[in-house]
Amino acid sequence: VSNAASSGKVLKINSLVAASIGSTTGITLQYFNDVNHASAGSTVSIGMTLSVPTFSTLAVITKDNSVYLEENTALGIFAQPNAGTIDVVCSFEEIS
Repeated sequence: VSNAASSGKVLKINSLVAASIGSTTGITLQYFNDVNHASAGSTVSIGMTLSVPTFSTLAVITKDNSVYLEENTALGIFAQPNAGTIDVVCSFEEIS
């Protein structure tokens, strides 16, 4: 999820759920304080190698721990390579 530099909005991330499709795998969720991901210095890890059990889901962000994305910021989620398949669903609100 990205929020453009000139959007004039804040994005409130209400939920982010990862679902393991098959083999057990892990995910990493990162916050980028530069929407272009210019350098490692612009990255903050929210979760590193979180385990998602086989054929299960993991709620990484919920309404209890919402994340707000200001302009020129983004969230990125990555599955462990060669370790199964992950589907991700994200729910957010635009606040102007």
